Amino acid sequence: MNALSAELNVCVRTDGSVYQHTFRRGVTHAVLQSGGPSNDRGLTIRFRPDPLIFGELQFDSGMIRDMLRQYAFLHSGVRISFTDESAGAHDKFEFSDGIRAYVQLLDTNRTPIHPDVIVIRGEQAGIDYEVGLQWCEEDEICTSFANDYYMPTGGTHVRGTRTGVTKAINRFIRTRMIGERPVQGDDARAGLTAIISVRLEDPIFISAARTNLGNPEVEHVIASRVEQELLRLFEVNPEVAERVVRRAILERDLREAAHAARKSLRLKKRKQ
Repeated sequence: MNALSAELNVCVRTDGSVYQHTFRRGVTHAVLQSGGPSNDRGLTIRFRPDPLIFGELQFDSGMIRDMLRQYAFLHSGVRISFTDESAGAHDKFEFSDGIRAYVQLLDTNRTPIHPDVIVIRGEQAGIDYEVGLQWCEEDEICTSFANDYYMPTGGTHVRGTRTGVTKAINRFIRTRMIGERPVQGDDARAGLTAIISVRLEDPIFISAARTNLGNPEVEHVIASRVEQELLRLFEVNPEVAERVVRRAILERDLREAAHAARKSLRLKKRKQ
């Protein structure tokens, strides 16, 4: 932000002092310290984008609003305010259970096959994780974050979630549906809406654009926790288990039927 600003001002309020640091085009312009209320704490950053870099300056208020709402989803209980003075608009975003609310938003125009969003959260081996799951009639949606960065290509936390989901469903089939064949990963995830957020000390981001999480330990932790928590939920709520597992079995049967049809068509063409 500093490198791209004509001017940037940082104001830190802590321990009864106010510290202000002003930069102009990335170079320190002024450093000030003054007194303030002893109980006042916080950080304020003000900046003006550099017209020499951006040309015409035009903020996309819709994009800013969406990003701030996304941060509120990822930080349950945190209130984020956004004021667009040019349009006279003011918004506040705050969610007591952000991951659950995020999944519900994505499923607004979808048809869930079970009413409640499944939320799995906790901390293990220095990894904080939150996973929201809900199966629907439509196609799979998966949105993931690592340390609040959006991961458009997923990574180890996504692979761990998918592994845990598949293992939980297949274990349920083996123990509760004797004689039923297992399903594949795509079958288990059919119709799944998933939000996955992890936070860890030393994230490994694949590519400079930070589009993929590479920490191998994350995959193991998430896979284990998702499998265990889903199985626990299936035990206490067999109706949800039945709907989710039957959805996966149906997808398996459709996939196998489509494969058999393609195979039959290829054999028929060869004979011609």
